[in-house]
Amino acid sequence: MLKLFSILSHIVAGTLIYVLCFLVFMGGIVSLGKAIIVLVVFLVPAMIALICGLALTGFRGWRRDVGMVVMSAASLSGFIEITLVCMLLSDAAPLVDDVGRLLSSDGYLPGAILVVALAGFGWLLLKSDKNRAAISS
Repeated sequence: MLKLFSILSHIVAGTLIYVLCFLVFMGGIVSLGKAIIVLVVFLVPAMIALICGLALTGFRGWRRDVGMVVMSAASLSGFIEITLVCMLLSDAAPLVDDVGRLLSSDGYLPGAILVVALAGFGWLLLKSDKNRAAISS
């Protein structure tokens, strides 16, 4: 039962990290005040949920767990962001209201940097996990 609650808390943390990445990508954060509010609203609960999930399993394999949550959230965010850009650049884009505002968003570069940074951080945590099984040939 503890493992189930641990998995659920990891899902909550991953979802909050994904939403943070998506908000940065869409350019919804234009000032430092808004950036701090968004970080507090999404990142703090994500870290609390992640720590609760790790505590339920006794912090065993914490590098693996944190790496998988962060890398999964960044991967999902990157996939959806690429899909959105492709949709906006297609011929059907004029059917969407305010497509010009979406195409001229200032958040694409910071959003992409955040996704790549989180994916890299997750990958580093996964690579540094000491408990992973060694592959022998």
